Formats: sequence, C-alpha cells, structure tokens
Amino acid sequence: MLGSPALYKNKLYVSTYGGELYVLDADRGERLNSYAINDKIMASPTIADNYLYLGADDGKLYVINVATLTLEASYSTSGRLSADPAVLNRQLLIPTSDGYLFSFGE
Repeated sequence: MLGSPALYKNKLYVSTYGGELYVLDADRGERLNSYAINDKIMASPTIADNYLYLGADDGKLYVINVATLTLEASYSTSGRLSADPAVLNRQLLIPTSDGYLFSFGE
C-alpha cells in the first residue's frame, strides 16, 4: 500500500501497489470485499457521491460504485496516474505523470 485509505460509511477502502482494492470493516479490520484493477496503484482512492475514484499506473481513471463494488466506467489519460484524485465543485481533477491535469464531471 502506497496511498492512504479512504473512510466511507464505516468502511476503509485500501488500494495496493499490486493492483487490488480492499474493503475493510473500519471497526474490526476484517476484510469484507476486494476488487482487482490489475495494474499498479500508487495513489489513494477518493470517494464522492457513492463512487470511488482510483487512478492507476496504466493511465486509467477507474470509477467504482461503492455500494456494489462494480466498475461503472474507466477513462484513459495521457500518462500514469500516481497522484490522488480531488473533487471540487462536482468536478474530479487528477494530474498525470506527463504534466496534464484532467477534469471529469459537470
């Protein structure tokens, strides 16, 4: 794990360098679920409006429904995503390794 976990509705969402997203019970530390991205994840997950946003080394931004832990969408960018996504005014912002800032949302 390189990034920090995200806490949402008493669950911890932990991303790993090995490409896994783990969901843990925040009180007991028990693993509840997992999701495989299958690429290196160096950033922390960001959660907003029931969606988890996660950037990966393959340059894709993954959008995962936290209620069902299913992939809702993925978006390709121009470079690796090793910084944490940020949400501002219903916009998701994420910088790439090649110096661009991508913006998703309204």
